[in-house]
Order: sequence, then structure tokens, then C-alpha cells
Amino acid sequence: MESNLQKIENLLKNNKDGFTVSEIARKVNCSRNTARAYIERLIGEGKINIRKIGPSKLITYRGK
Repeated sequence: MESNLQKIENLLKNNKDGFTVSEIARKVNCSRNTARAYIERLIGEGKINIRKIGPSKLITYRGK
């Protein structure tokens, strides 16, 4: 079974336009806080980018 971290990473790898934290949480079926924790981990690993667009943050896959 795929972990939420793997689901988030695959979701971002397969969509070049990116997602907000809320969209990721909804698509992976977890809370925003859980999604945010995994996103922070992926940021630390240098695998994703975050771009602020107005009040939202767009998360895209950078890969490594």
C-alpha cells in the first residue's frame, strides 16, 4: 500500500501545474495538517518548490 508521502510525491510528479495544500489533502484523502507535514519533508529533501500566488501557495515538483 502506498503511503501518503508517496501519494503526494507521485501526485506532484504527474502534474506539472502543481496544487495548493488543500487540493493535495483532498486528492490524497488526508487532513491539511498531515499534507503540510509531508510537504515540509519534501521541501527539506529538495524535491518540491513552493510559489506564493496571492494568499495561496502553489506546490510543484522539482525532483532530485
